[in-house]
Amino acid sequence: TSKSVSFEMEARGAQLNDKFKAELGEGVEMDFGTKADFFLGLEARIGPPSPALMKALIKEHCLSGDSRIEWTTGNYGITTTSFTEFLLVLQEVIKQCDAETNNGFPSDWRKAALKFSNAEDNLPPMEAWPKKWPKETIHPEKGRNPESQCFLKVLHERNKELEGCHEKVLTLEEGILLRLYTGPIFEKYN
Repeated sequence: TSKSVSFEMEARGAQLNDKFKAELGEGVEMDFGTKADFFLGLEARIGPPSPALMKALIKEHCLSGDSRIEWTTGNYGITTTSFTEFLLVLQEVIKQCDAETNNGFPSDWRKAALKFSNAEDNLPPMEAWPKKWPKETIHPEKGRNPESQCFLKVLHERNKELEGCHEKVLTLEEGILLRLYTGPIFEKYN
């Protein structure tokens, strides 16, 4: 029952608190909050997300302290960086927007692609962008899924379906994040 689950979670929380006290010293007290805190969400604790999402994405993936630090994924053995993955996805955005000028993509997507290719918003010049996807070493026969290179077209089609249902559509930034999540960077996000 939910009551027993709640007690189990409280017990585990208390055990973790004791563990961290033992490791970090007596002055440490973990605070888990209440159910009401949980339902308030992160915004109540840390504020709303940045309205300049693309600038925040560029900062997080290209300009942060760990942006160019390599790591290797546990599932496919891909050695990469946030910088590499982000800029390779942006190249896909630029190519897809350039290839299909009259594809019905929203004008803000095409404007964003132009800004990316002009290295605006603190992006490095395109000559400095990685050219190839990092290789898989654990399952080299698999490689990366080429269908993902059409992700904007799929996103645009899904957005049309959402509009038809009177639902909010996904933004380009959300599409880029979804695309990134399908690659090695999911390990960092999780």
